[in-house]
Amino acid sequence: MRILPSTRARYVLCSFIACLALFCSCSDEADFAPPYRVDMAHVTTDASGLARTMLLDDGTLLNVRNNYSTQLRDTAFRAIGVYVRDGLSAQVSQIAPVLTASLLRRQPNTSEEAPLRVLSIWRGSRYLNFHLRLPTGPSAKPHTLGLTLVNLEERDGGKATAKLRLLHKQGDDDIYYYRDAYFSCDLSPLADYPQVDSLRLTIITDRGQREYGFRR
Repeated sequence: MRILPSTRARYVLCSFIACLALFCSCSDEADFAPPYRVDMAHVTTDASGLARTMLLDDGTLLNVRNNYSTQLRDTAFRAIGVYVRDGLSAQVSQIAPVLTASLLRRQPNTSEEAPLRVLSIWRGSRYLNFHLRLPTGPSAKPHTLGLTLVNLEERDGGKATAKLRLLHKQGDDDIYYYRDAYFSCDLSPLADYPQVDSLRLTIITDRGQREYGFRR
């Protein structure tokens, strides 16, 4: 999955979240900020590009009640949504598409493990989600991200741990500063290995190799 130069949507999302932090500092006369939430979701749009529904990773389906326009028409895509929830409805303030790929089943090579920074990793019902920072330069050239299943480590009792590695190809981008990227990997291929009850992920970071463990 290729990462293109930072889009306007990502800048708007970051600016919006920063504004929320400012709104939290208020005087006695100020109103409280609405209870905004930030979640990964599958978003559907109609033929005009208006967001209609948000399917959260916990299975909750929210109807978008305001006319939030996107550039993607009559489709479904994975995104980060900033919204206020009211029952099964959502008042959306921002929707930013997220890069998504399916789990690979092959060995990595050294050109696919360029260092990066890891801000957070969290497990959804189907996805492993990443908030990363990629080394970049003024031109912000494309990078490539992926996740591969290296092997299965069998344990006593017939259980196994899936050993994964995050792939990152720097390409010919420079290294002057960092830019944020969100990435989701679909773990559905692990359904072929019912004995797997845990994951061990290896990532090459700017501070060396790091390992992270997850329950399936």
